[in-house]
Amino acid sequence: MKLKFKHKIIVLTTFAALLPIIVVLILTNIMGGNVKEEVNEEFQKQNIVNISQIAKDVYNLCETSNNLLLESVRHNLNVTREEIKRKGGIGLSNEKATWQAVNQFTKVTREIVLPKFLIGNQWLGQNNNFNKTAIVIDEIEKLVGGTITIFQRINEAGDMLRIATNVKKLDGKRAIGTFIPHLNPNNLENPVVSKILKGETYTGRAFVVNAWYITIYEPIVDVNGKIIGMLYTGISQDEVASVTNSINNIIVGKTGDVCIFGGKDDELGKLLVDNNNDAVGTSIFDVNNNETNNWLKQNFQKSIEVENGIVITGNYKWKTLAAEESKPRLTALVYFEPWDWIVVPNAPEEDFI
Repeated sequence: MKLKFKHKIIVLTTFAALLPIIVVLILTNIMGGNVKEEVNEEFQKQNIVNISQIAKDVYNLCETSNNLLLESVRHNLNVTREEIKRKGGIGLSNEKATWQAVNQFTKVTREIVLPKFLIGNQWLGQNNNFNKTAIVIDEIEKLVGGTITIFQRINEAGDMLRIATNVKKLDGKRAIGTFIPHLNPNNLENPVVSKILKGETYTGRAFVVNAWYITIYEPIVDVNGKIIGMLYTGISQDEVASVTNSINNIIVGKTGDVCIFGGKDDELGKLLVDNNNDAVGTSIFDVNNNETNNWLKQNFQKSIEVENGIVITGNYKWKTLAAEESKPRLTALVYFEPWDWIVVPNAPEEDFI
């Protein structure tokens, strides 16, 4: 049946009206996939920028705090040095004292005999009791706070014995009689003792008796210029509550946070800072499979090897110590060398989708 003229007009008009719409729909369908990919890619880039910025902010917070702590321990050392001079300076007596010297790493004890160490004409004694005043040490603590120690050199190798201190052992006593060996348990030179034996000052993080401290050590020399000991001041890294509290308050995405892991040796993978206090002290490698642990170790190592303050990012399925299950997580890593901290902001990928 042939269409009437008016019907032809209606059909042509309708087709003319629908044609642009059909073309637009086809083009939209073709281009939609590309646009979606581009939008997703841009969002992913922005998420990486955001999480990288969080890592940089935490790094800067640590750097500022570390500089303030170092200024504080330098001031404390200056006060200690001047107070010792005011009391007559340091010397060695002709009389001897016997010590039960304990290696602070291995806990192995050996008996040694050393000249009595004097401030002015007064022997520092062997005071391990906090209820009894320690000469010089307690006076300085009242002035500046922190921890103070006088070390005496044990031998030519350079082992250093704590002979007066306000550093506390786990049993609540002063840590006198413990010593820093010239070699660490891994048979490498102890960085503190190595610096001191060269006549230089050591500044930075160091293991003190049973914890990590922000420290400064300087050589003690006799009238002939021989190194006979060292002087120490420090602040426990565990006392940097303002830093850890700030980190614990950071939220990444909707449910993520910032974890701090140890970076080297026995500290590698150990959770040092997290808003889940029950997880602190445990290892991230205890809750993930071998494949995931390899990915984490590779990225931990990569963050250590790049220049300080450089952030690396990744997206991988891994399980935090606080999470109930393993999920793909957008992750940033930056290494803060002075504290051996790997800063890891992270959040499940679904938080950003």
